[in-house]
Amino acid sequence: MTTAFRQTWSGHLSGPGIDASTWQHPSGATHYHLAAPNTENAFLVAFRTLPESSDGVAHILEHLVLCGSDRYPVRDPFFLMMRRSLATFMNAFTGCDYTAFPFASANDTDYRNLLDVYLDAVFFPTLNPLDFAQEGHRLEFVSPEDGSSPLVRQGVVLNEMRGDMASVMTRLQQYLQTRLYPGTTYAHNSGGDPGTIPDLTLEGLLAFHRQFYCPANAIFMSFGDRDPADIQASIQSTVFDRLPEDRLGGACARVLPVSRYPAPVRFKDRYPASDAGAGTRDPTHVVIGWLLGDVRDVGTLMRSHLLSDLLMDTSASPLRHALEQLPGVVAVSPISGLDDQAREANFACGVEVTDPAMADEIERCVLATLARIAQAGVDPSEVTSLLDQFELLQREIGGDGMPYGLQLLFAGLNAAVHDPDNPAA
Repeated sequence: MTTAFRQTWSGHLSGPGIDASTWQHPSGATHYHLAAPNTENAFLVAFRTLPESSDGVAHILEHLVLCGSDRYPVRDPFFLMMRRSLATFMNAFTGCDYTAFPFASANDTDYRNLLDVYLDAVFFPTLNPLDFAQEGHRLEFVSPEDGSSPLVRQGVVLNEMRGDMASVMTRLQQYLQTRLYPGTTYAHNSGGDPGTIPDLTLEGLLAFHRQFYCPANAIFMSFGDRDPADIQASIQSTVFDRLPEDRLGGACARVLPVSRYPAPVRFKDRYPASDAGAGTRDPTHVVIGWLLGDVRDVGTLMRSHLLSDLLMDTSASPLRHALEQLPGVVAVSPISGLDDQAREANFACGVEVTDPAMADEIERCVLATLARIAQAGVDPSEVTSLLDQFELLQREIGGDGMPYGLQLLFAGLNAAVHDPDNPAA
């Protein structure tokens, strides 16, 4: 079958020994293919999804599209496939600015079946109101047999996020992100805030699907020994040949740069106390964060990763060591380090302390340590050691809980999401 995909770039990646190519469809969709002599073929379809509130629409939609589709109008075809598929990986993820649906399989028939199920699910979901009530939110009686019992709000995603936001670290991470990226999609909780999820309506979810799950906003990525033309033929017949004319349009979603604060700012918030026994005291978390550069600048991003590891990687790292030596410090915050998931990266460092009054001392320690490092520099041997570790990680095949091919695809997904005008990036 001939398709409308046109190759726009190709190149050889000497490190992993992979031939890479990018393909563009007239609708705006892009296909990235990594050709490798590997029979465990991987695939993902992703959409740039930019929520404008914390009602969890992107997360709930991720669940809902896997609850039945046009060609597979059965309850939970995704989970039925999990029980009978030979796939080595099947899942779906909601990121802060994208939603991805990846799988991997070493069996040809299984791969084709999964490809058809996934593509039909995301482009032609049934989006049933009852599924929305189950996955999103609904009211039900505490005692289903007793109509006079109190009503409670339930839902798969709602309960998932209740558990997630019960974590102090998750709340702190979201709070920091909200303050670092004001006025952008990153200021909202893409997974959904339990207090805001009940605001989402089915109509709002349907509108979100129409806006973001369109070809112009789609990213297809594949890895393995399959011919990219074969994959594109499946996409053509399953998606583009069936979409009505009005759905072949749409626009590519774009994240605008963040407006910088004119001066350093401070924020303070509280989190619920734990259920620990009397006499215990929940720690205070003091975190300092900086908004860095655009993640599309690969050179700056690599230097940022290197500097973050130099500062905070181990107890011998100068900034981490200085924080750990402060009296009253319980532990260095787990959210310390570089975060490059948004369009603009950020760096944070912080600690758990027993006394909230230590905030000023911690800030002085951090700024003084950074000034000293900037003045004196770091040991070149430490830089060499980290570069050697980085090279080894790049050469490693396997690990991280998913097949090697999917690791590579996700490593390139950020660039694809944030640089739609440069598909070869």
